[in-house]
Amino acid sequence: GQRVAITFLDHCEGSTKPIRFCVFGKVAKVGKASISVNSWAYPNKDHKGDGNEATFCIVTSAIETIELLKAVETYHPNS
Repeated sequence: GQRVAITFLDHCEGSTKPIRFCVFGKVAKVGKASISVNSWAYPNKDHKGDGNEATFCIVTSAIETIELLKAVETYHPNS
């Protein structure tokens, strides 16, 4: 569940070079060859998925940097 920003090289149709992208989210799974990040997820981990979530699987060999993100303060707009 660590919050991260992962910068990685992605494939690109119609180009001869990969394109640099960044995904922000919570680490869902770390595998031998990839890291999965939930960029759109329910705050309650007990909530079972209903298709309204977004997870990206990034191949570790394409990763340039992983930044650990830390909350500085919590904002409650309706408080």
